Amino acid sequence: MSQFGTFIIHNLTNSNDIERIKNVLEKSGAIMGLLPYLNEGEAIISSVNIPLILPVTVHKPRVIPDSDIPF
Repeated sequence: MSQFGTFIIHNLTNSNDIERIKNVLEKSGAIMGLLPYLNEGEAIISSVNIPLILPVTVHKPRVIPDSDIPF
């Protein structure tokens, strides 16, 4: 993931997860302040290619994936 440069970050409450995100994101101050307030289905997209912090809402899929199908 560190080479990819784009992160989709959901509500984080685990201190280990929070520290890892702080260590990899340059804009961690602004993002870290938002993380505790994300609701179910909300996320933040951060990327080296996107100069903004983008809040998004992730909707449940209309067709539920079949986890028995291998990739």
